[in-house]
Amino acid sequence: MKILVLQLARLGDIYQSWPALRALRRSYPNAQIDILVRPKFESALIGLSAISNCLLFSTEEIVKPLLNTDPDIAKSLSQVDQLISNLKNQKFDKIINLSFSPLSSYLVHALSDSKTEISGYTRHKDGFFDIAGEISSYFYAQVGIGRFNRFHLTDLMAGVMGVEITNEDWNQPTLAQKEFNLPENYVVIHVGSSEAQKSLPAFRWARILNYFHEVSPEFPVVLIGSSAELSISDLIIQACPKLKIINLVGKTSISDLFQILKDSRLLIGCDSAPMHVAGFTKTPCLNLSIGRVNFWETGPRSPRSFIFRTESVEQIFSEDIGQVMKEILEGRDPVGLIKYIQESPCYLLEESAEQKFGWELILALYMGHPFPPTEDLHFFQGCQQLSEINDVIIENLEKVSATNLERLKPVLDRSDEVIHKMADIVPLLRIYANWLKTERLRVKPGSITETLKATLKMHITLKTLIRPYILDEKGLQAGEAHG
Repeated sequence: MKILVLQLARLGDIYQSWPALRALRRSYPNAQIDILVRPKFESALIGLSAISNCLLFSTEEIVKPLLNTDPDIAKSLSQVDQLISNLKNQKFDKIINLSFSPLSSYLVHALSDSKTEISGYTRHKDGFFDIAGEISSYFYAQVGIGRFNRFHLTDLMAGVMGVEITNEDWNQPTLAQKEFNLPENYVVIHVGSSEAQKSLPAFRWARILNYFHEVSPEFPVVLIGSSAELSISDLIIQACPKLKIINLVGKTSISDLFQILKDSRLLIGCDSAPMHVAGFTKTPCLNLSIGRVNFWETGPRSPRSFIFRTESVEQIFSEDIGQVMKEILEGRDPVGLIKYIQESPCYLLEESAEQKFGWELILALYMGHPFPPTEDLHFFQGCQQLSEINDVIIENLEKVSATNLERLKPVLDRSDEVIHKMADIVPLLRIYANWLKTERLRVKPGSITETLKATLKMHITLKTLIRPYILDEKGLQAGEAHG
């Protein structure tokens, strides 16, 4: 069997793919398992023996002709055609798309045929967006910033692959060792992040480290980062004259982090690839989660890890972080931080009633859990209105003939618009709205009669899913005991 895995995201996403890729190899021990990545992030595959071949999708080479003063569209399209032709000639039996992007869906569609087994985003035969598989559908509907999902991205990718991750899938790879002359006990600071707005400026790092040195002078600090972050590390060193600092910024490859982190007592940093590498070295982490970051999906997965969640850099105080570092190194659980646990969801946090209910509602819709009770009157009212709109759609679908289906399209479009506006007012309704939007995308091309039947079935299912929150004449939810 020949399997192609698409992972066109960044370093951190590739490392979060490792456990699932190892589980995939265990499920298909004799298969050819190739992975398609962008050249810039190929280094994140060093040490991953689960894959057979690393294939490259050079977006820069494709886009470059378009950036010229006189854009060469023909050359760009030619390069795309050549890449697709080379890949398609390999005749993969199974394609797994872990990229969750529109671009990747076109690529999967181009590489597949009627016999190819597909998991993840792709395209229908008419070119419209399609979502192959229940986990990918869940991802499209419920995963992302500001949503109620609590499954980690690593587990979601395993679900897309249809594999179960075990402890052995988190083992550290065997790599050649280098001589870094590191002390016996040290902590590692990653001075950058995957995006600039998620990182700390040099003066804040300096304040944190100076305070840390006051309370824990026995620990030297190792700085890591890319060559683009050399100026930050230089400023930190200048501002911390009393602290013993080993500066490895710009002096290591991404694969060197396995060796550097395995003996570290603690890794401190923002949202970034080193946090995911630490999951394989079992290094405790202090993750400074800033702004538009969803720690539920991308937080650290190593024992004794904690998340300091804040909306802005200005809310990070040096004394707080320095003290937290000391407590973690002493084996204590810092008060007020989010703690990693080996369960699902994998972070321990006391949430608001709305957040807790939203997650439990998702579990009911997708995992068959009991529908959670609520006393949110706005949610009940929203569900009532949603149910009434849905009933109108069902009534029209049951009456309309195949020849008059076009007349129903404006009704469906207007209904979708109203439902999404309702969700803007009652955020919890977004769970239902996103479910409906996703299921509509999954309706396969067919005859008018087949499309009508599939659409009707979808709205009847929605009616069933809303029913638990429709009050009867006595003001009771479905399933509640009547007096």
